[in-house]
Amino acid sequence: MFNPKFYLFDMLSTLNYARWAGISFVLLFIFGFYGLGYLPNRLFHYGQAQLSLDQILNHSNLLHAGISASILMNIASLFLALFVMLWLSKFSKIAGLSAALLLSTGALISLLNETNSIALLHWSEKGVLEEIKFYLHQYRKGIYIATLFWGLWLFPPAIAMMRKNSGLMIAGLLLFISGLGRLA
Repeated sequence: MFNPKFYLFDMLSTLNYARWAGISFVLLFIFGFYGLGYLPNRLFHYGQAQLSLDQILNHSNLLHAGISASILMNIASLFLALFVMLWLSKFSKIAGLSAALLLSTGALISLLNETNSIALLHWSEKGVLEEIKFYLHQYRKGIYIATLFWGLWLFPPAIAMMRKNSGLMIAGLLLFISGLGRLA
C-alpha cells in the first residue's frame, strides 16, 4: 500500500545523501587539488633526488601542509564512499556497495601512501639521497595504484544510472567516460 508520508521521508533522505556526497566531493576536490595536484608538482622532481631534497628542505612547511591536506582529502573520500553507498543503494545495493568499496580502497591506499611523504620529510632532514629517491618512487607508484581505484569506483554508479532511466543516461555515460579517463 502506498504511504505518502514514507515516500516523502525516503525521498528526503535520498536527497540528503546526495547533498552530503556533494559536500564530501567538494572537500575532496579542494584538499586533493592542493595535496595531490599542486604540492607534488612544486616539491617532487622524480628523476632528480638532489633537486627534490633541496625543495623539501627549503619548503618543509609546504610538505607538512600537503600531508595534512592529503589526509583530509582521504577522510572526505571515506565520507563520500559512505554517502554514495547510501544514495546509490536506492538504485542498486550491489552498485552502492561496489562503489563504496572501490572508493574506500583508493582512499586507504592513498592514506597509507602518505607514509612515503612522511619518510621523505624524515630522510630529507638527514640528507640521504638514495632514500629520497626510493620514497619518491614509492610515492609515485602509490598514487598510481590509488588512481586506478579512483577510476574504478565510477563504473558502478555509471551503470546504475544508465539502467535506471533515460534521464540519467547522459550523466551515467559521462561518469563511465570519466572512469575510463582515470584508467588511461
